[in-house]
Amino acid sequence: MSAVTISLITFGCVFGSALAGLFLDMMLPQSHLQGDSKDTVKVGTGIIATLAALVLGLLVSSSKASFDKTSDALANLSTKMILTDRLLARYGPETMPIRLQLKSAMTTGSQLLMSGDEAKIGQLDTPESAQRSEKLLEAVKLLAPKTDLQKDMQSQAVSAMQDFMATRWQIVVQRKASVSLPLLMVMVFWLSLNFLSIGLFAPRNVTVFAILLLCAVSLAGAIFIIVEMNNPLTGVIKVSDTPIKTALDHLGT
Repeated sequence: MSAVTISLITFGCVFGSALAGLFLDMMLPQSHLQGDSKDTVKVGTGIIATLAALVLGLLVSSSKASFDKTSDALANLSTKMILTDRLLARYGPETMPIRLQLKSAMTTGSQLLMSGDEAKIGQLDTPESAQRSEKLLEAVKLLAPKTDLQKDMQSQAVSAMQDFMATRWQIVVQRKASVSLPLLMVMVFWLSLNFLSIGLFAPRNVTVFAILLLCAVSLAGAIFIIVEMNNPLTGVIKVSDTPIKTALDHLGT
């Protein structure tokens, strides 16, 4: 399910529970809503609210870590791209065809990677895409260095390209981190119970209705952010493409 769908379901469950509590208040005997009964319900829902807050915080933290990991990998990919190009430039003018091929391949790859379209990003996870990178690596390995400096530049370029390819695969493989659906379901259940109890003891007026609505929207927004940040290359919340654009500007110069 998409982040929008999950957040809408969350909103419906949470706000619906609050409304159910408001109407349930009219149906239950007053003895169930006063004194010890009221205190017991508040203690129980307080425990649930604490659990929900802890788990929600952990989910946000985990999603942010996943997002930052992809962002760091993209920055590392861009750095390796520039490093490879500069090492080839120092090797000599005979590497210009390889550098141009590198820029062309990276331009195409970055357009797919930052397209925001899962189908296009998936094209990077194919044998054909892998072979293009491997052919560039082979071309660097087939260079015939004539000086110690060229040997050193070739060796470093090969190492940088290998690191680049490893980082590329890391981004492709980890592009879709999944949020545990059962955990989300339990979270929504806890939040719904909490809002049911709030509605049960809340007065029925426009102000209370508006506050409950805003609280439900806020919680749905938090769930939306959690799901979105677990998919850092697609959706509304994406990693910045500035590092890779900067790298492309430096290639072949």
